[in-house]
Amino acid sequence: MEDCCRGSLLSLLPSLFLLLQLPAGGSAEEFVVIGPSDPIVAMLGGDITLPCRVSPAMNVENMELRWFRSKFSEAVFIYQNQQEQREEQLAQYTGRTSLVKDFLIQGEAAVRIHNVQAFDNGLYTCFFRKGSFYEEASLELRVAGVGSGPQVHIQGPEEDGVRVVCMASGWFPKPQVQWRALSGEKFLTFSETHAQDPEGLFSVEAALVVRDSSSGNVTCSVLNPILGQKKGMAIFIPEPFFPQTSPWKPAFLVILTVLTLLLLGAAFYIKREHTTKCREMQEWEKLHREKEEDQQTKKEALKGRDELQADLDWRKSVYLAAWRKARLYADWRKEKFQAMSVTLDPESAHPRLAVYDENTSVTWKDMTEGMEEETCSVLGHDGITSGCCYWELPPLGLCFHTSG
Repeated sequence: MEDCCRGSLLSLLPSLFLLLQLPAGGSAEEFVVIGPSDPIVAMLGGDITLPCRVSPAMNVENMELRWFRSKFSEAVFIYQNQQEQREEQLAQYTGRTSLVKDFLIQGEAAVRIHNVQAFDNGLYTCFFRKGSFYEEASLELRVAGVGSGPQVHIQGPEEDGVRVVCMASGWFPKPQVQWRALSGEKFLTFSETHAQDPEGLFSVEAALVVRDSSSGNVTCSVLNPILGQKKGMAIFIPEPFFPQTSPWKPAFLVILTVLTLLLLGAAFYIKREHTTKCREMQEWEKLHREKEEDQQTKKEALKGRDELQADLDWRKSVYLAAWRKARLYADWRKEKFQAMSVTLDPESAHPRLAVYDENTSVTWKDMTEGMEEETCSVLGHDGITSGCCYWELPPLGLCFHTSG
């Protein structure tokens, strides 16, 4: 029984080995499409082949093969049912493409583009399908073309030098321009313009101003950046072509510089003086305005004083007209009467009164209840013999009498 089992397992080993060799999907029909990893360079007007292959290697004669641009429908070439299909092919590739069938059995297929044009430049995708399974790969085609050699001519004097122009056409992609002197030194400053014709080819025009008459020959080179190929042309610039330099020119430049500095200095001085005068004028106006305000304030004060004096004069006149209405003029007594000092007699003072301040003042000794009803007095020594007089009754109910 054990021998039988061992024999069955040994017979299954080849089958297991074959299963391990199949792709991960489990189908022997699966593959990978591989294209060139580096860009393919094609010359304008020549032929170029866009190769692709499948891995593992297998016969692709019965597969659908398609090369297209950015979209699946933009077909460059279609191979299906072992023949070329032209229904979906782009018009610009009609009659310019063919399939290389030499290695279809080994899994290699390539489409050939004839008479390469500038618009062929760009990315492509090769698509392989067998049944329901398909794969694709991308590749890049770089189109390069060397156009006409540069034509160089002298255009005329300009900016203390000679203007030299270089022109070339029919280049792809956009070419690079270099100017060099006879010594090999590069000119770094020059103008450059490009243009494209309907076929996509570039023309270039570069202008250089040579200011050094010792430069002699100058060379214009036009370079294709993909191929590294260039074409050049040299031209000799005779010294008479350069503008003659006047010996007075350096002196004129120095004088012009000095005059410019003097003008700038004068402008600065005038501006500073103007600023100072403006500041002084503002200060004078401020002082004048403050003076006017002070005068106005004085006028208002004098006006108020005059009004007050007029009011006092009116009150005084009213009092003089009727002195009994003296309340209209509070200071009438000061003008009509003269105050007199009365010397008090301490001996005549009531016991509750105290005389002080050299017998000119009197006050209560104590403040008790019932004082309002009691009459207290003190006599004065001086007497009044004539004239009009009055008494101002002091507080505390005191009554003064003079002896005379």
